[in-house]
Amino acid sequence: MEDTNFTNSEDDKKLHYESIKKYFRKSAADKRGFYSSKSTEGAKRELKKRNMWKIYTSALDGILKDDIKLSSVIDVGCGMGNFTLELAQHEQFKKIVGIDLLKETFGIARENENTFGNVSFLQGNLLNLPFIDRSFDLTVCLNTLHHIHKEDFCKAIHELARITNKYLMLEIRNKNYILDLWFNKIVLPKLYRDLPQYSYSLSELNYLMKKHGFQLKIIRGKSTFSRACRCLLIVFKRND
Repeated sequence: MEDTNFTNSEDDKKLHYESIKKYFRKSAADKRGFYSSKSTEGAKRELKKRNMWKIYTSALDGILKDDIKLSSVIDVGCGMGNFTLELAQHEQFKKIVGIDLLKETFGIARENENTFGNVSFLQGNLLNLPFIDRSFDLTVCLNTLHHIHKEDFCKAIHELARITNKYLMLEIRNKNYILDLWFNKIVLPKLYRDLPQYSYSLSELNYLMKKHGFQLKIIRGKSTFSRACRCLLIVFKRND
């Protein structure tokens, strides 16, 4: 007899990821030409105005100050290359990779080879990354994990940890955010009607990362009180 619960779960995940692909294909179509229509400096000025940008760059600066020998980095879920562009400005990175589920999104970055000339863009799945263990000194995964189905979260963290040699920089939607329930029930359906999202707690993430041999180094949000932050930027360092 077929396991009905397993079937329903797989169908749910399939619908979830199809919704994600549909949303971002449309988003990519709307933003086509973003980099080719702007100078590198113009694009950087626009990106700096975005919600979590200062927190991202501050955490990156902290990592690079802590270890000046980092030479390889991957931006997992790179989208159209927003943060990949920031990484590409750091000369110490000799190997820079951007990987995304959809070629339509990173295709926007590829439109301007002068801007991303030192970056290799690949199409790939976060749940099965095509790299050997510890391939990158620094792994970055921003504005992505809340799109991973809750049943695949542990697998996603395993893959990110597996390919990371030293530092892992992640962003999550915070389950312990004091307004999380209200935000998920009221705000998200209005803003992102067709885009399912999941939130996770810092304790859940920290538990998984400890199992993979990482320790917590940095927690940043728009408030020093994590329960007041919907988005958390977290940096882990491998123990050995």
